Amino acid sequence: MKKPDLAPYLPLGVPAAAVAGYLRLALGLALLVSFRFLFAFASALQELYYTDLSGRRLLTPGAVMPAFSQLLPGVFWGFWAVAALMPAAALGLYLSHYQGSRSIYTMRRLPNRGELWRRCLAVPAATALTALAAVAVLATVYFGIYLIFTPAVCLPGRLI
Repeated sequence: MKKPDLAPYLPLGVPAAAVAGYLRLALGLALLVSFRFLFAFASALQELYYTDLSGRRLLTPGAVMPAFSQLLPGVFWGFWAVAALMPAAALGLYLSHYQGSRSIYTMRRLPNRGELWRRCLAVPAATALTALAAVAVLATVYFGIYLIFTPAVCLPGRLI
């Protein structure tokens, strides 16, 4: 898969490869934090069983899995943090026009008045939307895992 070229969407002089690397790192770390759900789910699933004297794992009678929402606290905070930091990133990109060659004067005189704002807002907005989309996709995947791997008799009356 070809990597997108961020240079047309960033201020002049801002290294696109470095920005892309930082964004991939931030989203990757947020994904790692979200794996916390899998540990919480595995722990809750383990509590549904007991081991009898012969060493077999049996389902505890009357055991109920915690609701899906009880397994989620703190799972998506990495993505929320990435999305919350994007306004500061946009401000930083805007202020970078005042650094070095002071390209802000050139940007303001361009015939396309939206060029300055596109170069300041496109990458942070796309990153924030990517983080929010990742939350939606991962929540769906995690809910599927919850439904598939939880024994049907242990599902709570209210799933969410």
